[in-house]
Amino acid sequence: MRSTDVTGFVPRGAARSMTLAAACLLATLSNSLAQTQESYVVTTADGAQLRCGQGAGFYRIGRLDAGQVLAVIGESNQWMHVYTPLGTEAYVSHDAVIASLDARWVTLRTERSLRHVNPRTGKRGSWKPMFDAPLPAGTRLQVVTFEDSEAARQRAYRVIAPRGATAYIEASVVRAATADEIALFKASVGAPAGHGDLLRPGVEIVGPTGPSDTQDDSQRTPGGEFVPGSDGQPDRSESVPGLLQPGTPDRLEAAFQAVKGQPALEAEYDEMIAEFRRAIEALGDRPDIQPLRAAYQQRLDYLLLRKEIQAARLASRRSLEDLDKQTESLADTLLEMDKNRRYVVIGRLTTSIVYDGQRLPLMYRIQSVGDRVPRTLGYLKPGAGFDLAAKVGRVVGVEGTTLLDQSLRLNVVTPTRVDVLTPEQTDADSPEAPPTDPPADKPAGDG
Repeated sequence: MRSTDVTGFVPRGAARSMTLAAACLLATLSNSLAQTQESYVVTTADGAQLRCGQGAGFYRIGRLDAGQVLAVIGESNQWMHVYTPLGTEAYVSHDAVIASLDARWVTLRTERSLRHVNPRTGKRGSWKPMFDAPLPAGTRLQVVTFEDSEAARQRAYRVIAPRGATAYIEASVVRAATADEIALFKASVGAPAGHGDLLRPGVEIVGPTGPSDTQDDSQRTPGGEFVPGSDGQPDRSESVPGLLQPGTPDRLEAAFQAVKGQPALEAEYDEMIAEFRRAIEALGDRPDIQPLRAAYQQRLDYLLLRKEIQAARLASRRSLEDLDKQTESLADTLLEMDKNRRYVVIGRLTTSIVYDGQRLPLMYRIQSVGDRVPRTLGYLKPGAGFDLAAKVGRVVGVEGTTLLDQSLRLNVVTPTRVDVLTPEQTDADSPEAPPTDPPADKPAGDG
């Protein structure tokens, strides 16, 4: 009997399974290859909107001219995930960096995220990170400007973002780039080849700072320069009663006019009030100096009124600073929500007078969070099981599909899930407007 070689024998069922497994493996490899291939698109019209997230509910970070080439990371639900153009600006908190003496560069003290700039709100509403991970300590960033604020948490540097920042653009406003457009684009940004070389985060890491940058930060201005006279020596001045003599009428008037010209919140009203009170006291009650005494009193009354207005505005600023802290905390909460779930829109749910279900179909209005004047982000269709009426006044995150009604120019969201992200809004959430200055009428004797 002839022996049978069974080395290559495979049962039929096993052969079928192996064939299916091989097909799945080939499909996976094909998808992986497609994802690693370079892809570029070109904007087809001026004003194409670049957004910080995937969906019309995320804030706009800029508008692009027609012909702008963008390197593509991926595409999903009619949105292109792209690298931002070189030169895109970002926010970094002032306390997270060390400024150079010429204020042209800042260096990160610790690892820190850069935030996409919200051109509508400035630092207050700019909450979306530009990178998947924080930039490392020692990253050197070119400064565009320093934005000061009464609220310490809103002080920030506006900087040029390193390569590798990402954003989103609608697929309907771009087309595939030609080979010539891609070659010209790569040449314009100095790229050797490939996404990895072209747009890998190009941060510059610096070593320990030199002697000129190791001074006490308490002596620095926001721009990084040292305060003149801050030599570290103890203050040897003494408090001596009567050290300054009352000023002459001409000098008092010059100082008074100078204080009138100062910004309202920074004006030295207290010091000028004290000077006029001392001058009035020094005049005495002689009849021949009563006109001068009356002129001094008029200026004193004016300063006292301005001081009251200043105090009221400072109190209002402190209230706004508290509101800023609450807004930033809310922005952080929304950021965490965005990390864990993909929402097409996040905002405060309100009712609509137009789409109230009586005259026109019932829809709920979604407004922006963090803006002084909320913007309408879109309208939410009601659906079974969502109970949107119970969520009115709260910040919600919505999953679903977003369609732009071309005739009405508004975004209509069909939800598949609606999550409540914050408690219901109260009256305390709405800041009072700061008091308006009265007309700066000249006191008697000016002219």
